[in-house]
Amino acid sequence: MEDLTEAFPLLLEARASVTQGEFEHGIAIYSELLESMNPDDEKVPYVYIEYADALIKSSNVFFIEEISRISGRKGLNLEERKGAEDDLEIAWNLLEICKSAFSILKDYAMLARTRFLQGEICLLNNEFRDGLHELVECVAVMDKIYEKDCFKYADVYLSLANCYEFLEDFEMSKEYYDKAIGIYRAEQERRESDEEKNEICDVITELLQKGTELRYKKERLENVDLPDEPESDDMFIDINACKRNKK
Repeated sequence: MEDLTEAFPLLLEARASVTQGEFEHGIAIYSELLESMNPDDEKVPYVYIEYADALIKSSNVFFIEEISRISGRKGLNLEERKGAEDDLEIAWNLLEICKSAFSILKDYAMLARTRFLQGEICLLNNEFRDGLHELVECVAVMDKIYEKDCFKYADVYLSLANCYEFLEDFEMSKEYYDKAIGIYRAEQERRESDEEKNEICDVITELLQKGTELRYKKERLENVDLPDEPESDDMFIDINACKRNKK
């Protein structure tokens, strides 16, 4: 697929707006652009998936802020919540079209991306088993075109880990965190600058911490007498673990 911005220069502004967190402006540009496009144009699905991604990102920010408001015992904005839910429904419908189009075009990279985004929608809607289905299908498509240590797997494995954690299958959740750690370690080896290697090291340390938390959650399922939070000694993390493969 040719560079879409050559055919649709407005995409540059839309992408920049989304990157800067100006979702409303970016989404408006995508909407305006799609209204002017021929629906039979083969480039339409590629714009659809960008539009859907922007809608998902915007909704995700809303739900994060909503959790913060709940924690601060502030009132909920039901109108805004309805807007976020509607955006996710629009995104899902767009991605259904993308899924069919990319299957016909045999564009497996974009098909995998479509499945991943549908998995993200399921997570935001608390539909965790549906999310597992979409993400497992995403991995199946990715396996056709990528090496096993391709960095693109990292986000998918982390979302799978989240699904399993919400379903309280902490063992499977940890398994996917471990897979993600393996991907980050492989990527760390490929990076050349110390700054990039150290940034990845920080991510690995966070994921190792998460794995320790999951082990404790699993223990609590088996022993309800354990406290809600582990003792600090139980949460020890080897901060050099992410550097083992470092040259």
